[in-house]
Amino acid sequence: MMRFFTRILLPILLIAAVVHAAAVWAVPRLVMHKVIQAIDQHGGPNTVYHAPQATAAARTIPLPSPDLLYSTCALDLSAGPVEVSVTPGPDYLSLAVFDAATDNSFVTNDENAHGQPIHLLIAGPATPAPSIPQGATLVRLDTARGLLLLRGLAATPELRARNDAARHSLVCRRQ
Repeated sequence: MMRFFTRILLPILLIAAVVHAAAVWAVPRLVMHKVIQAIDQHGGPNTVYHAPQATAAARTIPLPSPDLLYSTCALDLSAGPVEVSVTPGPDYLSLAVFDAATDNSFVTNDENAHGQPIHLLIAGPATPAPSIPQGATLVRLDTARGLLLLRGLAATPELRARNDAARHSLVCRRQ
């Protein structure tokens, strides 16, 4: 029985542990690294990219909804915090911040904003306590890279026009 354990079962358990670690730790980081690289090609880090509305022919993100408009900002916090602001319109708008491991670090939407601009200060792990501008919310990421995703409803031409205006108010810049 001990021979079975050391020659067969132990190697299988070790391989399973390595595969598990890769799936849980490495794969999300690799996926987010690729996403951030792709978004960086549209102006570099800390620059807003307004993706065109999704169609069957044009997909800049996997499985996008054709009823939503997407804007992104690849965050590089290595040189300090990044300020983000957006003024939601009267329709659905959500803003989410993800770290480099795909963990959702912050989310808000138009209802939480109560018609007011959303203002964030996003800081990385190496940033000492930054001075937070009045009215801003501090968001801390565990990684020096991250991703901001803004989504707005575009199910009708009227919704599209209103949320396109709101998403073009998005600012993402180093503090």
